[in-house]
Amino acid sequence: MAAWGSQFSSGDQSSDARKAFWANGFKTCVVCGSTVTETKEVAGCRHNGDGYGTDVFTCTNPKCSWSTSFQYDEAGDGPYYYETRGWRLPGQEEPPKPPPPKAPYSTGDQAHAARHRFWDRLGMAACAQCSAPVSRADDVAGKGGQGHEFGTAIFTCTRQGCGWLTSFKYDKAKVPEWVETKDWPRGITALKVTELGVWLLKAGLGHLVEPFHAECIDGETLVRIQDSLGSYPKLKVSQEDGEKLRAAIAAYAHPEPARTAPRQAAAKGPAAAAGSAGARCCPS
Repeated sequence: MAAWGSQFSSGDQSSDARKAFWANGFKTCVVCGSTVTETKEVAGCRHNGDGYGTDVFTCTNPKCSWSTSFQYDEAGDGPYYYETRGWRLPGQEEPPKPPPPKAPYSTGDQAHAARHRFWDRLGMAACAQCSAPVSRADDVAGKGGQGHEFGTAIFTCTRQGCGWLTSFKYDKAKVPEWVETKDWPRGITALKVTELGVWLLKAGLGHLVEPFHAECIDGETLVRIQDSLGSYPKLKVSQEDGEKLRAAIAAYAHPEPARTAPRQAAAKGPAAAAGSAGARCCPS
């Protein structure tokens, strides 16, 4: 590479004047509108013949004497006058960048038992407090690579005076769409902790009261009982107790329309009365 000098800047280097001169195609003086002359000051030449240097532009009007300069590089990967990289003509300003995508969020009732019941037992169609219909509003956070939306769906009770609402994060590119429910089991019955002991006693399973309390999930006010008892390792339920418990859960979830009178149950003996009470008096 041969070098004869260095690139330099001369004349008017104000941004507004140089941009105006660049916008008119380096043809006329930005002060008086006269034509300009161009003087190429080569600073060097590379082995492939690409040169670099400075072009000096001078107004031809002797009463003006305005001039400016632009550095160039014939081997550059951008504009010939590389100082003009990113410049735009009036009306061609770069459009504003879109705001960064929002992250899905959570709002409203986030208690697991309420949300699980809403998702599982109510089909995300009825309020978890009053069973009135709910409305849904999607707050789209963005779109994935294939255009699939993701965001937050907000469910609000439509009954005046209730005010219950909850939210679920969704991603239409994933299965399940409700990403928070990926590991949620179906078919769960929820019982209030304060009534759990009474329910177990009536089901003939009073010795499971303490283990069930130990399984209280995340300190919530509800304990979840699942058909698959393996999800509660602290219970250590025997096969016999497991059968009783499953039967009691089934009776709780699907009570018989006709209830046995207490007097008739008592006539069959204390054990039958206890079993009967467990089947028909489980708290809701």
